[in-house]
Amino acid sequence: DKSYARALETLLLYASNAERKEDERCRVVRRSNALFHSRLGCLKGGLRCMFALGFSPVEWKGDKFLAMLSVPAGLPGIRVMLTQAFHKVAGGKGFSVISLREQESTEVVHGSADVKAAFLQGLVEQ
Repeated sequence: DKSYARALETLLLYASNAERKEDERCRVVRRSNALFHSRLGCLKGGLRCMFALGFSPVEWKGDKFLAMLSVPAGLPGIRVMLTQAFHKVAGGKGFSVISLREQESTEVVHGSADVKAAFLQGLVEQ
C-alpha cells in the first residue's frame, strides 16, 4: 500500500535526521507540519511509531511538537528494521530510500525489546 510505504519512508527520514546529534533541530517535529501529518500523523499508529523512535510530546508557546530529547541507543537497530520493512513494501515501486547506508541493511538489530515491540505494534495497528 502506498500510504504504508510513505509512512515507512517518513519514519526513516526522522530516524536518519535524529542521528545528526550536532543539530538538535533535526530531532523536533511540529505536529502541524503538513508533511508529517499527510504521511504519518494522520495514520492510525503513526504517533505510536514516533514514540517508539524516541520522540515525546512537547508543548511550547501554545504549539505542539514531537521532540527527541536524547537519541536512544537502539535507534540504529530501529533504522535497520525500518529499512528492511521499506525494501519489502516499496521495492521496485518508484520510492526512494532516504539517507540509507548499505551496511545498515545487513546489521544485526540491537535494541531493547520494549522499543521494538512498541514500534512494531504501531505499524500493525495502521
